[in-house]
Parts: sequence; C-alpha cells; structure tokens
Amino acid sequence: MTTPPSPGLVKIHLTRSPCLVLPEGASVPLSRKDAALLAILAVDGSAAKDLVATMLWPRDNPQGSRLNLRQRRFRLTRTAGAPLVEGDDQLRLSSRVEDPLSALAEGPGTAVAPLGADLLDGLEFDDCPDFAGWLRQARPAWRQRLLDRMARESDHLESMGRLREALAMSQQIVAANPYSDLAHRRLIWQHFLGGDLGSAMAIYQAFCNRLASDLGELPDDATQNLVARIRQGEFASTPTLMPSTAKQWLPRCVGREAQLAALQQAWTQRQPVLIEGAPGIGKTRLIGEAIRRLGIHRALYLPAYAGTTERPYALLARLLSALWAAPHGLKPQGQRSLPEWALRELSAVLPELHERGNEVQATRLLRAVEIALSQADIDLIVLDDLQQADLATLELLPALAQPTLPPWWLACRAGERPAALDTWIRAAGAPLMLEVLPLDSAAVSLLIDDVDALGPLPADAAESIHRASGGLPLLAVELIRSMAEGVFGDGLPPSQDMANHLRVREASLPPDARQLARAAAVLRAPIPPQTAAAILGDSPDRWRQALRQLDAIHWVDGDARMHDMIGTCLREGMPDVDRIRLHEQIAHWLEHSQGPGVEAALHHEAAGRPVLAAPLYERAAQEAARAARVAEQARFQQQAARCWEAGGHLDKAFEALRASIGPLTMGQGVDAALPVAERLCTLARWPRQHLLARLELADLALHRGHYADAERLAREHLPVAQTLKDVDATLQAGATLAYALGGQTRADEAFQTLATLQGLLPQASVDARRHFLSAQAAVCWQAGQLARCAQHTQALLDLLVEQQQWSDATVEVSNLAAIRTQQGRFAEADELLRTTRTWRDFLGPLEGHMQAGLDVTRAVTDLGLGRVASALQHAWRALHECQRSPELGRIGARAAEALVRTHLCAGQPGAARQAQARLADVATPSVRARAWLLMAAIDSAEGQLSEASLEQAFSAATDAKDPLLQLRVQAEQLCSRPGHADLAAIEAVEQQARRLEQDALAARLAWHRVGIWLAQGQGAPAAALAQQLLDDSAQPEDILPCHWLDLGARALQAGQLSGSEAVARRARAAHATSTEKLPPDEAPPRVWPRFAKGRS
Repeated sequence: MTTPPSPGLVKIHLTRSPCLVLPEGASVPLSRKDAALLAILAVDGSAAKDLVATMLWPRDNPQGSRLNLRQRRFRLTRTAGAPLVEGDDQLRLSSRVEDPLSALAEGPGTAVAPLGADLLDGLEFDDCPDFAGWLRQARPAWRQRLLDRMARESDHLESMGRLREALAMSQQIVAANPYSDLAHRRLIWQHFLGGDLGSAMAIYQAFCNRLASDLGELPDDATQNLVARIRQGEFASTPTLMPSTAKQWLPRCVGREAQLAALQQAWTQRQPVLIEGAPGIGKTRLIGEAIRRLGIHRALYLPAYAGTTERPYALLARLLSALWAAPHGLKPQGQRSLPEWALRELSAVLPELHERGNEVQATRLLRAVEIALSQADIDLIVLDDLQQADLATLELLPALAQPTLPPWWLACRAGERPAALDTWIRAAGAPLMLEVLPLDSAAVSLLIDDVDALGPLPADAAESIHRASGGLPLLAVELIRSMAEGVFGDGLPPSQDMANHLRVREASLPPDARQLARAAAVLRAPIPPQTAAAILGDSPDRWRQALRQLDAIHWVDGDARMHDMIGTCLREGMPDVDRIRLHEQIAHWLEHSQGPGVEAALHHEAAGRPVLAAPLYERAAQEAARAARVAEQARFQQQAARCWEAGGHLDKAFEALRASIGPLTMGQGVDAALPVAERLCTLARWPRQHLLARLELADLALHRGHYADAERLAREHLPVAQTLKDVDATLQAGATLAYALGGQTRADEAFQTLATLQGLLPQASVDARRHFLSAQAAVCWQAGQLARCAQHTQALLDLLVEQQQWSDATVEVSNLAAIRTQQGRFAEADELLRTTRTWRDFLGPLEGHMQAGLDVTRAVTDLGLGRVASALQHAWRALHECQRSPELGRIGARAAEALVRTHLCAGQPGAARQAQARLADVATPSVRARAWLLMAAIDSAEGQLSEASLEQAFSAATDAKDPLLQLRVQAEQLCSRPGHADLAAIEAVEQQARRLEQDALAARLAWHRVGIWLAQGQGAPAAALAQQLLDDSAQPEDILPCHWLDLGARALQAGQLSGSEAVARRARAAHATSTEKLPPDEAPPRVWPRFAKGRS
C-alpha cells in the first residue's frame, strides 16, 4: 500500500544518481562513499563500524578509516538535519530514514515506475575491492527484495479492485522474472479478472513457448491447473473487475497526527506503546498507518482471541506459531536455529517443539523467548485486543521490553485493561500510553473531501455525520458511503441511532450478502466460504461472491471476520427468530465438525436450549481436568450448573456445581470457593443434597485451618449420613472429622474415627476411597508418623494412576515428596517430582494453587540438594500465585517460609527478613509460630539476640497445640547461641525428633553438635559423629550440602580419620552447585556461617 512519507522522514534513493529527499521535498545528491555507506546499512540492516570503515577506506590505517567514517556521518547528519546513521560499534539506519522499498508508486492511480537501474548503478568502486565484491552480491538480493515487495503490492492492489495498477506492476515482475511460474500465474489471473481472457491465454502460450525453447520444460502443475480451470469456466461466478475511470474511495487516516507523531517517537526510542480506545475508534487502523509511514516491513501482528483468558501462555504460543509455522510466517522453521535447551523450555507452551516436554519455569522460559525473538529478524510485534489475553503472557511483557528485542505495540479496549498491564504501567520502564479519541467534525470533513468518486453530498453532511457517528471512524465511513450511494435519499441521515443506520445499510445488500452478514455477526469468528457453506448450505462459490460484497463495504476484514461493533448492531437488530435459527445452525455445525465444544455450548445456550449446552460444558470440564487446567474446569462446571438449572434439571445442576468446588479451591483458593459452596446449600433440595453441601463447607473449613468449625460440621452430619445409609457420604464425613481432630493434635481420636469406618471401604466409590486415604495420610502427617503417612499417600497415588487421574496424581506426588523432605531424603523427593514430567502428555501447564503447592515442594527439595537459584525461583513463583487471593493461605505461608529458609541458607539474612514480613498478617497460630521461629533464626544470623522472638514462637506453638512445632522451637532455642550450647539437651531433642520421624530436623541437630565439638577443640567425638552422619541416608534441613560436607571434612581431619580429602572435594562440588546461576554478590559462603572457624 502506498502512503506519503510522514513528516520528518528522509527518503534515500540508491539506484542511479543516488540522493536524499528531505522532508520538505528538497533533493540532495549523495557522494559515492556516502551512498555506499547507506547502501550497506539498507541492505544488511546493520554492520560493524570497523568493517564498514575498512571496506570503504581500505588504503588508510584503521584509525584513519574510522576518522573518515566519522566525518561522513557528521556531514550526513548536517545535510539531513538529524542523524541518519545510529550506533557506536554496530551501525544501522536511523528510524528517521524511510525504508527505500516502502513506496513503489507515488499514489493511487499514478503510473508505476519501471524497475530501473540496479543498486548504485553506474558507480565504480575499483578503489574499494571489498565493497565492490559486496556490491556484486548485494545487487541480486536488492533486486529480489524489490520484486517481492512489488508482488505483495500487486496482490494488495488486486484485492482493492485497482487492477490497472496491479497489472502494471505484475508486468514488470514478469519482465524481470521471465521463467517464474508464480509471476505468470499472477499476471494471467489479473488479466482474467479484468475480463481480458484473450490476453490471459496469450500470456500463457508465450510462457509455454519460452520455457520450451529456452529450457526444454513445461509450466508447473499449479500454472497448468489454473489455466485449465479458467478454460473450463470453473470461475464463472467470479466477478470480472473491469478497470474503472473513477477512483475507488479509500478512506484516509485522518485526525490522528498527534498519535502518529507519538508512535514515530516511540519507534525511534524503541519504547513499548499501549494504545487504548473504544471499539470502532480505529486503534488497529492507527497502528497500520504508522507501520506504513515508518516503512516497517517485518512487523508481526497478532490479535488475542476470546476464550483463551484462562489458558496460560495461550497468546505466547500463538505468537511463536505465527512466527515459525504460519503460511506467511516471518521466520519459517526459525525454531530449528534455537539451541536445544531453548526448545525444551519453549515446549512447555508448544509441546511439538521437543520430544521431552518441560514444566513451565518462568525464568528459563523468559530466556528462551528472548533468544527466539532476538533471532527472529523482525522489526516490531503488535498485540491487539489484549483485554482478551491470558495473564501469563501479559506478565512476561515487561521483561521482554528490551532495547535488544523488537519493540511492542499493544492495543486494548478502553476500560477493559487487564490487571497485569496496570501493574506494568505503574512500574519502571512503563509503556507509552496513547489514548485514541473520537474524531472531531474537522476530521470528518477531511474524509468527505475525498469522496467525490462516490457522488456529491449535502453541504452540511460533515456535521450530521459527526453527530450521528459520535466521531467513531468506522461508523463515520459507513455513513459517508451510505449517503453517497443514496441509501438515505438526497438528504442527511435521519436522527436515529447508529444501529438503525447499519440496519438500513443491511437491507440494501443482496440477499446472499445479507444472510452471510447475519451469520458472521452471530458466529463472531472468521467465516470463509467453506464455513459459510457448511453452516448455511449450498456451495462455497455462492458465498465467495457474498463475502466479496461484504469486503467491499469494509464489514469484514481480510480474514473474513466481521468487525465487532457492526456485528453487535446486526445481532441486536436481528429478528429473534432469525438469530435463534442461526445459533442453532452454528451449534449443529460445530458439533458435527468436531469443533470446540464450548463454542457449540454457547450457541446452544443463546438459542434457548440450555439442556443441550450443559453436557458440552461438562465434557469441556473433563478435558480441562485431564490437562490440569483447574480454572477452566471450575468455570465450565459452573456454566453446566447454570444451564441445567435453567432447563429445570435441578439435581444435575447441584452435581455440576458441587463438582466445581474442588478445582476452584485448587486454582483460586478457599475464598473463591466459599460463595459457591454457600450457593450449593441454597440449591440443595433433598436430605442427601443438604448433607453433601454442608460437608463441602466442612472441607473448606479444613483448607482454611478452621479445624474446630470443620469438626462441628462433620459431627453434625456424620449421623445423618449413617441414617441415610450413604456409604460415600459417611466416609467423607468421617474423613473430614478425622482430619479436623488431627489438626487439633487429637491424633488418637482421629485414628479411632478412621478405624471405625475402615470396613466401609470395599463398598465405597473411587472418589470416597480417595477422600478416606487422603484423610489417613493427613492425620499421620499431623501426628508425626511419616512412614505410615508415606504408605497411605503411596496407596492413594496408586489409585489415582490406575484411574488415570493425572492432575490429582501430580498433587499426591508432591505430597509424597514433601514427606521425603521431612525424612531428609531429598534425592528421593527429587526423583518423585521428576516422575510428573512423564505425565506432560496428558497435562497442560499447571495452574493456581496446584502449581503453587508443587512449587513449594520443589523449592524445599532443591534447597536440601543445594540448588539455591532454583529454590528461590520456585518459592517466588508459588508466593506470587498465592498473593492473588485476599489472604496468603496455607500454601502461601509455606511458600514464604521456603523463601526465608533459602535466603538464610544462602547467607542473606536481610533478604530473609523482607520475605518473613509477608507472614506478619497471618492469624493462624501454627503459621504465627513458624513466622516467629523464622524471625529468631534471622536475628541469630544477624548476630542479634533471638530470645524475644523465640518466646513469641513458643507461645504461638502452645496455642496451636502442635508438638512438632514445639519441638522445633526447642531446637532453635538450643542452637541459637553455639557458644553457650548444652550438648546433652541438643542430643535429647535430636532423639525426640527421630522418635517423631523428623529425620531431617534430627540430622540438622546432629550436625550442630559436630560444629560445637569442633569449636571446643574436641576432634575425636566430632569425627565419630560426622562419619556416622556421612554414612546416613538422611540429610539435614536448612543446611546446604556444601556446608555440612565442609563441616564433615573438617571433623574427619580434626579426628585424624581417613576420607577428609574426598569429603572436601564433595563440598567444593556442592558449593559450585549452590552458586550456579547466582550473581557473585548473592552466592552462599563456602562454609556454614554458624561454624565458620577452623576451616580445613
């Protein structure tokens, strides 16, 4: 498309007689070397400064060559009034220079200039042999780029109906490529469209003769097939587009000079931009106009689609696919040049990239995306309709807004800006905000000034159109076109709303175009001829003609998608019977074409058939569950419940709503699930339903840590379940009661409750057995019986794998790994977590609290193995996910605790104190006790007294009635001051920890005793205990492997036992692991700070 250059841009001509064309129109000839410098940068995009200097001034020494280059740049800047070449070591053309290929003709209707001379034609460079060699290679590439640009322009002119210009350009392309099948097919087709079948066949015959005489070949299959179909009359329904002497009206982009100037400045500074405005205001048109004026020819445009908001990284996946795999992708197969590790990371969002799927790790994924974009060779990325984008992709954008990566231009509806963009706007490096407002009457007058081709308009048309359209460009153009075509007679639009104007316009359309417009409005998706035929019947050719008519009045875009404002007006003005029939037809087509079930459900619901929609929503919920998309699963179950209720199926509505509570809790937390459970209570009609609804409330009380409330509800309803002889409900009530008792440190009562219900298991459903096994494991965990807890968790895991419940199985693997960390078996925990990767074929990216829980376990495991960077990353990600809820919650508290412990192990007490502050507002006694316990450890690490914090921790642990917490407080009290340690008391607490199966805590206390003995100069007992601990499978918590290994090496050396050197080597290797991927100033020390003296 051709547009005049924007103000401030300098054009360069690099063929015969090279010159600059300044913004005011003056032409300035270029010297030979100046032209050569600009040619290098125009063709290659960028070049090293030293290389350019050597190529153009080969006889000078390097310093002299650089001086010559600097003088040339200065003179060019002085001539143009602004720098034309940017960069220090790497040179590139300034953004003030218009792309030399951006304008192929001076304007619509003018004759197309011939291809003309080659790059720097007629100039000699015998004194620059390296540049002369470069020029010989660059000329064919330059000419091919010009031809490719002309081909795209010819196709565009053809689509606009400007056949005379398209033909002129296609003839030049054929002259330059006399053996090109593609060029000849374009020319043959355009002659046919123009009604000149004789010329089309003559061109084909001449092409055949040329190939036969020169090459001994025939045209390719595609060319022969096109000609055969033309001869057979297959395109008889294709309208011929005869060249017209009158211009076709192409509305200009008016009233946007300020926004275009701002975009030009942002482009110059490579600054991200966020454009906001109402629907129909022209956001996309503004971006397109800026791209054309700035000569940006490698821009990637991608709109966000409705329905993907809850799908993490959905927009990122489409961006990468559009870049590499789309038919007209800017970097076809570009993924092949990426390193394997990057492919593995990107496979988390595009599984086809690597045979070994990967979990989404935000930091590594970000690095992989950076590499992919840096190698993509694109100038700009445009993301449109971001009000429909997924949160995960939006959260990546601030980190991807880097000077070394393509700039981002973003567009969003006013008033619907996602929260992630709000956060970015308030942060450093925020995007430039551009608000697009309605046009004023002067801008509307400028549109009318160009409308002579469509006929005269009344004198006061501008004011009337401005008033009727509200200044929205889309509606103003529609009104101008309607008036010029006599839709309103000889006068102005009547004083009715815009929807009525569009309906008047709709009534003037041919019947097929009107029917297709209505179908497009109801479908709200692209409707190419094949889709129209499937929905409305008949052949695609019939609807191809109707689609052209809608395209001609700009009601659909190039993808056959109707503008949403026009679609809304048509839907609202459509008779109910027609709209309902179309919804029915579309739903039928979607179901029989295996289309998205949710979309079919939406159309069934809109057609007033909720009972047909409900099963489709439930099927979508099952698919989401298999892929671990818990937010979608909950939403679809709630939509199914709504449809069942609307259709009068209240029992099915109850079951569907109940099925949403579990995934809602897992994805968004208890606060989001509680109103749904309360709604479930109001929906219950029968005794069993009331029972199940109240048990859901009891389960949510457990998740909140409100064990007394959970116990009360369970005790009230366990007899009801037994009276109803409902085995599943009895087991659920009993399991909830046992869990609540265990949470109140009443383990004996909990085990007794479970024992009385054990006999019901053979009669129970799989879901009830799962609930019961989960309660058994939880009670054992609370009682400190980790071995039994592991057995029950393994049994539950086996049941879930047998049922192929991969999402819940992933949660239980995390639970089992957490048990192993308490037992000090971090390598086993790591291996367990790795097994979940084999289930990635069945699961998508994890979401919500489910992902957060897995991240916390991974953080604790990585810390035990000394992988500090990974532990920090997973703890931060879990904490970020949990902070979206009003309360931090149980998983959020665990995430904050893991973050504090990791900072402490890495020797960063200041960062640990900042992380600990996140626990200040948590009211649960057990979390409060842990928070004070962490504060005591921070005080001790900073050399401060920790007695006050320990007293607070002991008080909270007593309130929580948690013996394990009380044990940890005792341990910290004894270890907080190594200089005054009581070895016997520490050993006594250590033995108590072993009796409670807290082997990781016991190992930490034991290594503490080793350190104390070393500090006291008692090498023999230190060495004996160190040898025992090194042989033990249990490793300590809250001590990095490099620290306890270093302590062990020193103890063995002090006790004169063998093996100290081997252990010291292990310590050095472990330290290398702990410092990996960390900045030097954040790396943990080589020795345990509590016992740093006496290092061997």
